[in-house]
Amino acid sequence: MFCVMMTMQTMKKILIIENDPFMLKLYQEYLKQQSVDFDFATDGRQGLEQVATYQPDLIVLDMEMPNLNGLEALQILKDRGCQVPVVIVSNFENPEWIEKSKILGAKEYLIKSTFTPEALTAKVVSFL
Repeated sequence: MFCVMMTMQTMKKILIIENDPFMLKLYQEYLKQQSVDFDFATDGRQGLEQVATYQPDLIVLDMEMPNLNGLEALQILKDRGCQVPVVIVSNFENPEWIEKSKILGAKEYLIKSTFTPEALTAKVVSFL
């Protein structure tokens, strides 16, 4: 099965699909302090592959990435029946992207610049 939510695990798992090395470092730094397991993918295609093998409880998805952007990846997740919650985290407050991501089932569309790294990480973890 492509996308399964695990219900018997003790530690929650977050898959971060983000191509910005600086953001990846921030996530890593702040998620280490939380009671979560996390993994990273640096483009949309790699992220979709990791969804099946890593089986996250939450997916954090950037919008602008190589090989598949966030909306394309979100569409594929929806088409495959993925029930894992997705939070979009983007640098761009694009009303069209926000609307489309909500239609495709994203739980939230967060703008990176409106959060400190700590607050952004805490907001992401709150969706678990």
